[in-house]
Order: sequence, then structure tokens, then C-alpha cells
Amino acid sequence: DIFSVFFKMKKIKSIAYTVTNYAYLHKAIALKKSFQKNNNLRLRIFLFEEKNNIPNNIYSNEYEFLSDLKIHNYYQLAFKYNVTEFTTSLKPTISLKLLQKYDKVLFFDPDTFIYNSVNQILKKLDKYSIVLTPHSIHHEDHNSIYPDSSFLKYGVFNLGFFGVNASKDSINFLKWWEKRCLNQCYFEVHNGLSTDQKWINIAHAFFNNIFIDKSPSLNVAYWNIKRRKFSQKDTSIYVGNTKLVFIHYSNFPDKIENFLSTR
Repeated sequence: DIFSVFFKMKKIKSIAYTVTNYAYLHKAIALKKSFQKNNNLRLRIFLFEEKNNIPNNIYSNEYEFLSDLKIHNYYQLAFKYNVTEFTTSLKPTISLKLLQKYDKVLFFDPDTFIYNSVNQILKKLDKYSIVLTPHSIHHEDHNSIYPDSSFLKYGVFNLGFFGVNASKDSINFLKWWEKRCLNQCYFEVHNGLSTDQKWINIAHAFFNNIFIDKSPSLNVAYWNIKRRKFSQKDTSIYVGNTKLVFIHYSNFPDKIENFLSTR
């Protein structure tokens, strides 16, 4: 049965990963370097490109080809979805494959930068099966730039990050999410879909042992940065009383860098 694959094999430590195309590879490399600078863990970059289409480059040893994972219907999915839909659709599948070898798996979008250790997340995965972060930890009125209603459109949780461990709760969750992502990972907000994210709105109704991490130091992004209070102590950036762990730049680096430089 499915659980024998995950629980009979001896697991080795934790791993992080991201998925990207060649156009975003420079961002994924920055993520990898920042992650491994602050953590004694490896981050794997999965590239969804044809090998023959990638020129020789200095980063050729930094990434792996997604096609080598032998994902079922890989090319059909590539044809079915656009770039964003395709990459997000494969996150549950890749996580399941990694959990055959690793005891904890963290995912980060390629446009993320790590500023500190992720130990606080890994410790949560000692107790909980799944760790998620909400788009925002503060409610906003309708006249805000990013009101609460925007998260009804795009999802309560930002799946630019999540963490899972090799438990039955986690495997059941990922199999459920995988099936929906492989079939209905469309960006069609008029149909109630926002790639992989909207499905997680209802995950709590079906699965146990999910932890919603509301730490302001995680998943800082343009849609929530206005509500985060930054300070600098010695060489570290703090968000509230906690050291900043990661920023999800999400296509808006100038806005966030300008904001941080004026604090």
C-alpha cells in the first residue's frame, strides 16, 4: 500500500526545494545560496525545461531536471497548463517523492530569499504534519489595497511556502491535494480556482495536524508588508520581536526593497 513506501524506508534528515524555469533560474540560485548560507541543509532546484534547450552555464551543477523524476503524464500536464499552473500543479507530487527519502520537506517559491535559520519551522514539523502560512495575519477593510476579499479570490494561505513531514496525515493530505492539482490547477478565479492555493482553504475540514504559522517573520510579501514592523539589531533584521526568516518577493522586489531601505 501507499504508506509502506514512506514508512518502511529509512529517512534521512530534512530537505528544501523549489521549482522554476530557466527564466527564473537566477532567482532560484539566489534562494539556494541564501538558504544554504543560513541553514545546514540542502535546497534542491527542479528545472522544468528540456535539457537540450538549456545553454551551458556556470550554474549547471546547481539544478536538476524535473523530467528526471519520472512524473506520470508530465508532458501532458505541460501541454494542459500554462507555466504558472504547470509548476504549481507539481508541488504535491514532488513533495511525495521527496518524502520517500526525507523525513521533512520544505517548499519555497523561487522568488524567495532566506535571511535566517528555518529551525523554528522544522521544530513545528516535529509535532505537526503540515505547516502553512496565511497571506495575511491582520484583517483589512474593503477600502484597503489588499482587503480580506482578495484572499477569498486567491486563497487564505500562500503556497509559496509550506512544510510537510513523513506522517500519515501529511501523506493523506498531499495525495488529496495532488489529485486536485493534477486535474484542476487552473488560474480561474471566476470558477473558484487559483492554481494550487484555493484547495488549501478547505484542507482543515478533511485533515488533522495542520499548523497555521502566524509568525510575522515568515512569508513577508508585498500584500502584508505594510502591517509588519521592522527593526535592525546588530546585523539582524527583526519583524516584531522575531528575526526575519524569509521574504517572498513575488515579482515586486523594488517595492519591498524600497520599503525596507526607508525603515
